[in-house]
Amino acid sequence: MPIQTPNPESSTTRPESSQTTPDQEGVSLVDGTPECEQDIVSDGNLVLIVGAGEKRLRITVQAVRVCSRVLAGILYQHNITGADNTGRVYELRLPNDDATAARNAFGSIYPGNPHTDDLRPAEIYDVVMFARKYEMIPEFKKVAPNWFRPRYCSSRFHPVHMFFGLEDCWHLMIAAYYMFLDDPDELPDLRFAFSKLSERLVRDENPYYNARLREPVPDGHGIEVDIYCSIREARRDYGRAMDQHSQFRCMGGAAPCAEPIFRWGYGSFYLCRS
Repeated sequence: MPIQTPNPESSTTRPESSQTTPDQEGVSLVDGTPECEQDIVSDGNLVLIVGAGEKRLRITVQAVRVCSRVLAGILYQHNITGADNTGRVYELRLPNDDATAARNAFGSIYPGNPHTDDLRPAEIYDVVMFARKYEMIPEFKKVAPNWFRPRYCSSRFHPVHMFFGLEDCWHLMIAAYYMFLDDPDELPDLRFAFSKLSERLVRDENPYYNARLREPVPDGHGIEVDIYCSIREARRDYGRAMDQHSQFRCMGGAAPCAEPIFRWGYGSFYLCRS
């Protein structure tokens, strides 16, 4: 699926909170640090102004440049290097992005942000979509195992594909797929996560329904539509196989071998056929 080209607004700069700089008409550009500003990196020299609500995330120019070559290019276009010693804090607007996803994405990469330790599956999906847009997927190879770890409940650990409901399994499955698609060499274990989560969606007694992917709506993603349709098709095949198996068992037959629903080939998935 083509990744949309980021389209941030023009970058601006503002003085550090302890300074004020008059414009040409003698009016102060900034009057202190906004109260709603959230720190990703304390005392950073860059503020990302994200989304329609203009949420402000404090980070450093260097941190953004290191984890995203797309954002590094945008900073370069606006001559934001962070190399000066004037104490100036720069601003970069990302009006088309989700502020929570941006906060969780950068917070997952950089330490000291405990709010990212236990993200919900839908939040993980949003982080991965943000990371794909800005080519940041390799930065998450250390935190991804935590996303797909077993969860503890009722005195024992449960595999992630058995712990969550179908909607959460869908979000985690797609996150695993996108991460493996963008960085197949570094994250091979995500193939297993994708396989087990997709099998849950196929073999669960309740069908998974996603209205967004059933209709050609603007926010539908082509890859997700393909996977969703493949799962529905596999579920029908699995249902027929189980019906045949039930009849076979009545005659003393053995249980069928459980094979993966999806296999990987050439950096993508395909539906297994018997």
